[in-house]
This record gives sequence, structure tokens and C-alpha cells, in this order.
Amino acid sequence: DILLQRKITFAHGRMMNPDNSTLCTIAQVLGGVSFIGALYVLVCFASFRRLRRAFAFQLIAFIAANDLVEAAALLLGNVDNNFIECTIQGFSLTYFTLASVGWACAAAFTVHSEFLNERLKNCLPVNREPRQRLLIRSFFILCQVIPIFTSCIPLYFRAYGPAGSWCWIEVSDNNHRRRNILFRILIFYIWIWSGAAYCLYVYSMASRKMTKLYAIAPHNVIEGKNLAYKAMPSTSAATEGDISASVAGIEKWNILKYYPMALVCSESLASINRIYQIFGGNSMILSTLQTVTQTLLGAGNSILFALTPTVRSEVMSLFSNNQQAHGRVVQSQDIKRSDQFLSEDVYRYSSINDGRSAAFSSFNGNMLTKAQSMHDNAVMI
Repeated sequence: DILLQRKITFAHGRMMNPDNSTLCTIAQVLGGVSFIGALYVLVCFASFRRLRRAFAFQLIAFIAANDLVEAAALLLGNVDNNFIECTIQGFSLTYFTLASVGWACAAAFTVHSEFLNERLKNCLPVNREPRQRLLIRSFFILCQVIPIFTSCIPLYFRAYGPAGSWCWIEVSDNNHRRRNILFRILIFYIWIWSGAAYCLYVYSMASRKMTKLYAIAPHNVIEGKNLAYKAMPSTSAATEGDISASVAGIEKWNILKYYPMALVCSESLASINRIYQIFGGNSMILSTLQTVTQTLLGAGNSILFALTPTVRSEVMSLFSNNQQAHGRVVQSQDIKRSDQFLSEDVYRYSSINDGRSAAFSSFNGNMLTKAQSMHDNAVMI
């Protein structure tokens, strides 16, 4: 009966608020931008072997894959009048957002274990490859498998429906308003808030440790592959224990440090707006900010990815290789042209010499003929 009632509601359609229509358009446009950005991340990851082998970039690739599908769901636009498409959009936004948040927390845990807490690192296998395989499998189960079950709960209770700019867990249905609000909190926001709090904790602790390291060793270059981690002179021997981070941990921090903060910035305004809506409020400003920040998460992650020194060097090397190959082609063409011009010059020179030789030969022949005739006349006389 509930399913039949929902289908009848969708079949009759509804008058859409002009504000919601504007927000849907904004969500579609910005969702397209995030789709392109996430696709760029995945193409670069698949193209460059150096990125595929780095554990930090593997985590970023999983984040981008979930951002890609989430952006594709936003591209559906306003599907309030179609029950099936609205349910698909609501389920996709719930599942892939939770998965993306999970991988952002996985990146924060990687920084935590590699850079902040040696005891966590000691609980994992010593060798790098077995440790990374174990972490990837564990992260995949936590980030991709478990959200399936949580996202299916609103699907089972037919709770997905129109929710403002897109379809999500509907709270406008007075018959199940309290239940759906509980779904929003327990299934979605409690995990978002927990993940954001953990990311903020790791970010603050890592930033504090990096500040301490810079204060102890200001001449060290702590940036990506150019990291030079040297011991201080004997005058600072008392603080050598503070410099305990490994090169790999600092490199992971340099790559992953802004992704958890992008998650916090994206979901904070959305959480404020949804809480405000739960208590009956409706603010166009908050709804617009939520739409912009949530739909641009994939674009923001792609910008952070593109600004990474390793990615920049790989992309620039690709362009430099193309320029070198183009230079070699142009150089070979110039050599061919010079060879052609040289052969033509040689031919002309040889032709001129042949002509001069023929003229000289004919001149000598005429002189010999005249000399012979003069000799014959002298003999006759």
C-alpha cells in the first residue's frame, strides 16, 4: 500500500518550487564539474605507473571513483516525478557519499599510523607490500561494503524521495517524518560527523607535529620526493626524539593532508542546513551553500590532486616528452630537407662541371684540329 501510494504521488507530479528549480540547475552544473574533475583523477592514475604504485594515490583513486558516481547521480537533475529514478538518485547519493567519506577517513588513518602513532604502525606487517594489501582490503570492506547495508535501510522502508535540490531521505512526508529524520541521523550524519571529527583530530595533531619539526630543523626540506631529513647538531641532541617520523610518513602527509579538510568543508554547511530543516526552518542561503559545497567536493579533490608535486611532475614530463618527440621529428625533417638540398646542389655542381668539361673537351678538339691542319699545310709547302 505504501509503495502504491508513493507511485500515485509521483505519477500525479508536483509543482516544483522555483527556488528548488534553481538549486537543481546549480547542482547539475556543479555536478558536471565534479564529474570531469574525478574523471581527470582516474585517467591520470591509470596513465602514470608512479601514481599506481603509491599507496596514497591508491586511496585518492578510490575517493575519486566514488565522487565520479556521486556526480553522475547529480547529473540526473530533477527526478522528483519519477519514482524509480528518484530512488536510484537517493540511494546513490547516500551510498557513494558514505563511501567517499570512508576513504577520506582511511587517508586520515594512514597519516595517523605512518606519521603520528608508531604503535599503530607496529600492529601492521613490517614489509611494505603486505601491509598495503592488508590495509586496502580492510579499507575496502569498511568503506565500500558496509555502506551498502546502511544505504539499503531507507530503500527497504521506501524512505527515498524529494528532499530539496535532489532526491534523498524524505522528511516532507508527515506520516513517516520522525522515522526518516532518525534515518538521516543514524544512517548518514552520525558517520559524517564522526569521520569529520576524526579527520580534524588527525589534521590538528599532524599540523602540530610538522610545526614542531620545522622549529627543530628549519633547514630541512620536507616536501614530497625532495625530502631531506637530517639530524641536528649536538646542541639540539635533547630534541632528537621529536624527529621520529619516517620519510614515507611525511610523504603521505604531504599528499593526503588536505583531503580530510575538503570533506569537513563540504559536509559542515550541509549538516547545519539539514539540522535547520529538521526543526522546520527553510533558508535559501543555507540551501544554496549546501548545494555548492556538496556538489563541488569531487572538483575540490581533483584540484588538490592536480596541485600535488608528484602529479605536476608526471604531467609536465608527459608534455616535455611530447615536445622532445616533436623536436626530434622536426629535426629529422630538417635533416631530410638539408640532405635533399645538398643532393640538388651536388647535382647542379656536377652538371655545371660536366658542361664545363664538355666545352673544354670540344675546345681542345677544335684546337687540335686546327693545329693538325696547319701542320699538314706546312708539310705540303
